Amino acid sequence: MRRCIACLLMLTLLIVTFASGAKATHCASYPLLSVIKRTDKGQVRLGEEFTVIVEIINTSNETAYNVTLIEPDYPSWAFEVIGNTTASWPELRPGERVWHSYRLIIKTAFSTKVNLWRATVVYYDANGTKYESLSEECVINVIIGSPEKPNPAKIVAPAILPAVCLFLAVALALAMGEFLTYLRYTRERKRR
Repeated sequence: MRRCIACLLMLTLLIVTFASGAKATHCASYPLLSVIKRTDKGQVRLGEEFTVIVEIINTSNETAYNVTLIEPDYPSWAFEVIGNTTASWPELRPGERVWHSYRLIIKTAFSTKVNLWRATVVYYDANGTKYESLSEECVINVIIGSPEKPNPAKIVAPAILPAVCLFLAVALALAMGEFLTYLRYTRERKRR
């Protein structure tokens, strides 16, 4: 019974603590960098140039030192890289953000979605401890081939053809029914 009362008191204390808006905070004593990789266009055609932008934000209360952006080695048979895919900064203070960009051209693609992989950032704290942060994977939509202008005949014909066939089948069935009724009516008139 005492155990049950103790559990209820603990549960009540927890509920009151969370209901009062008390917040648990975690203050990192090491640098923490957020990495965001994106493109300036959501969709490109094969051979079209676009920009890749990597944003690095120090979200901690500690300075990050020797910050280095490392991008994947894009295969030359599939991509043309314009500019440098790597960059470095001597330090990144708390709350500070930096950007790096370069241009890409996709030469060939086997899918309409091309993965540009993750950006990696390597950095150190004041004691020389190494850290690494990764961005989310960056994907761009690619138009493969030349887009066709819509042909109304190709769009409308497949939709109309079944409807016309259904209409003709119903009309034929009704006509046959009327014709058979007419034949029965004329036979009965001749018999009388």
